[in-house]
Amino acid sequence: MSGPELVDRGEGRFQLCGELNMRTVPDLYRASAGFVVGHPRVRVDLAEVHHTDSAGLALLIEWMREARDRNVDIAFQHLPDQLLRIARASGLADILPVTD
Repeated sequence: MSGPELVDRGEGRFQLCGELNMRTVPDLYRASAGFVVGHPRVRVDLAEVHHTDSAGLALLIEWMREARDRNVDIAFQHLPDQLLRIARASGLADILPVTD
């Protein structure tokens, strides 16, 4: 099975696909470094994320940090229920920028 993938859909829109876990997230994080550069606004669609654990939440938080440091408005769409449950249990659900 191949790892997760962040697909550039153009104009600051990205599709995140695959499984996010402690084994797959480090490689994806390295591969996605700087993906927000050149975009005033970024939207990441997670509709194709099939499984996640707390590493998936950590990835989103790191992307939020990178976006903030580069003055990029970032938001996430279609967060999986599993990820939302982890965020709520961690007390982080309110900081996730979620949009329709």
